[in-house]
Amino acid sequence: MGKFEYSLGLNEFKSKDLRLWQALIGEFIGNLILNFFACGACTQPEDGTFKALAFGLGVFMAITIVGHLSGGHVNPAVTVAMLVAGRISVLRAIFYIVFQCLGAISGTAAVKKD
Repeated sequence: MGKFEYSLGLNEFKSKDLRLWQALIGEFIGNLILNFFACGACTQPEDGTFKALAFGLGVFMAITIVGHLSGGHVNPAVTVAMLVAGRISVLRAIFYIVFQCLGAISGTAAVKKD
């Protein structure tokens, strides 16, 4: 396989050692956790300290729970930075961002009040 295929990430679909699907599920769950707790905190009439603590603990929990699966990006900006730095492939970055957005939508929808 050439360098182009490797940097694009085509090898990740064939390799079981790279665990692409576990990483994608990890990014989904990490964003779901983060958005659930962060958006849930924003619905409370408490002061800013409670909200800041909820955001911080949400990030901590998300990265602690899924960091070993995917690297714990839990943010499309981090994923883009890792792509630019050459730490992840293009396809992995695209899939990470898609699953991060789906996780964020799911976490926010779980908090939605009717």
